[in-house]
Amino acid sequence: MVSLKDIAKECQVSVATVSKALNDHADISEERKKMIREKAEEMGYRPNLFARTLKTNRSYNIGVLFTDAEHNGLTHDYFAAVLDSFKVAAEARDYDLTFVNCGGSGGKRMTYLEHARYRGFDGIMIACVDFSEPEVLQLALSDIPVVTIDYIFNDRLAVVSDNAKGMEDLFTYIYQMGHRRIAYIHGTDSAVTTNRLSSFYRTAEKFGVEIPDEYVMMTRYRDTKGAGEATEKLLDLRRPPTCILYPDDFAALGGIHVIRERGMSIPEDISITLSDISSGMLRDARRAIGSSDTRFAFRAFDCKKIPYKDESFDLVIANHVLFYCDDIPAVLKEVCRVLSPGGHFLCSAYGKAHMQEVSQLVEDFDDRIVLSADKLYERFGRENGRKILKPFFPDAKWHSYEDFLLVQDAEPLISYVLSCHGNQNQYILDHYKEFRAFATKKTAKGFRITKDAGVFLCEK
Repeated sequence: MVSLKDIAKECQVSVATVSKALNDHADISEERKKMIREKAEEMGYRPNLFARTLKTNRSYNIGVLFTDAEHNGLTHDYFAAVLDSFKVAAEARDYDLTFVNCGGSGGKRMTYLEHARYRGFDGIMIACVDFSEPEVLQLALSDIPVVTIDYIFNDRLAVVSDNAKGMEDLFTYIYQMGHRRIAYIHGTDSAVTTNRLSSFYRTAEKFGVEIPDEYVMMTRYRDTKGAGEATEKLLDLRRPPTCILYPDDFAALGGIHVIRERGMSIPEDISITLSDISSGMLRDARRAIGSSDTRFAFRAFDCKKIPYKDESFDLVIANHVLFYCDDIPAVLKEVCRVLSPGGHFLCSAYGKAHMQEVSQLVEDFDDRIVLSADKLYERFGRENGRKILKPFFPDAKWHSYEDFLLVQDAEPLISYVLSCHGNQNQYILDHYKEFRAFATKKTAKGFRITKDAGVFLCEK
């Protein structure tokens, strides 16, 4: 067996230098580390793991918690790639991987945390699980280092796909292609699904696109048959969508099969777009849809500097835009400039009562919780909007959008609360069971949420 002493002799350095190089110490140059590591590899050196464990008080073993609800296991095309990459990176650093389970000897069942401590894991990677499960929360919030995949805990490292931004970009592209009847067949409940679905509705609202309830359907991920059946229902509607979003490639294939069976053509009769953040899929979508529709032009610019001549437009719409602008008067000045005489400006806004019940709910649970420190209606809202508009549009008129939400299931409400940008996770996650019971009780007879929203209609 090759020892550190053997390597030191071959490299003409001390044993201490070899040890430092193999353990990636900072006081050894990268050039020397590389030379020593290559020589060690060439000589067939393998570290004594038992001795290393005793010396460092580390197991060099990382746990992996992976429970695929769809039972695809390690054949799952997305997570299989993630896990393989994790394995390669771990083994390159002489770490082993062990899957976490709830098994135990002698019929005694162990929790995830108990199993992790029993194995002496140096850390845990958590992927594709129900993060609301008490045992998962217990593990994630323990003193064992944890990295989560596609889910963010308050103080834990996470590797995430930006599903919200991906959906926003996707919806924006679809909208710019002229689609207004947009359906979404989404996957089963998960953190990824929640982020995508929330962004889907949020972006639809941003563009003023109404999404009928029957346009949103659920199927299992990678379920060709289920996606096909959902597509059938969408196409049978009195006003079928012109564009359907699917949760993954397998689901899209099911939808495409149904569409073609009906003698319909893509994209002439209907457009297909995938909700994956996949450059390949987006490229294929662009090829299929084409850019021949000359009714639309697309241009990115700062709304404080609109790159069009004076009096270019009869109508300008700012849908959920103004309260995000850092210089609203400058924007309004530009809008006035590009509007023709008698032209109209429409801008949407919220009032201070918008969704106030949600904030009150979490405050009733713990008065330290603040869901968002940034109140958009204070920047530009129903109450102050007319005053802000007056120097540019003296006769601005407010039109309320009469609507409300009635929540009869606690889970969507909980998911929304946990996704907010405030401090709620600091006070909820340690008391998740209590909060879940609290929210369930509040929604048992229906939980009404105010929609205090509308538009200002202005004329130049």
